Amino acid sequence: PVSKTDSGATNTRRGRPHTVDDLILTLERNLRGSSGGHRARLLLKKWAWVMVFGGSRLIKALFDLMVGLAMLIIAAPLLITVAILIKLDSPGPVFFSQIRVGRQGRLFTMYKFRTMRTDAEKIKQQLMDQNETGGGIFKMKRDPPITRVGRVLRKPSIDELPQNAHVPKGGMSIVG
Repeated sequence: PVSKTDSGATNTRRGRPHTVDDLILTLERNLRGSSGGHRARLLLKKWAWVMVFGGSRLIKALFDLMVGLAMLIIAAPLLITVAILIKLDSPGPVFFSQIRVGRQGRLFTMYKFRTMRTDAEKIKQQLMDQNETGGGIFKMKRDPPITRVGRVLRKPSIDELPQNAHVPKGGMSIVG
């Protein structure tokens, strides 16, 4: 049998629950038809699962908060230096922001260091005939809209460091 979980994922493991939500739903269904000691045992199992997984989520959130704050404090001198270099290299804002879809479909504003000129979209239209890839991707070996500092920041992905500010706030999580 095939069933749907709350997240919409299909469960094909012969009707057996494979997520915590599935397990809790199964226990709740079994509770409706039970009485006495069996009902108490099922209730205990349900709350044990809720506590274990709720507790692990809390531990992960605390880990993200502590490590995220530590990363920001350690990286602060580099972040300030990069911001100054971007301001000296080209006019415009230090950060590039974009709306992204996060966990559970929530929208959040993602920040990166700006590595391109502010008029990059206009220049891109003029350079479309020099595109080195096909389809919807625009690539050039020496992309003119990329600033001098931006070229250096992109190689080790330093332009991505401001995204770490979302970790202590809970918008992003440390993985891997």
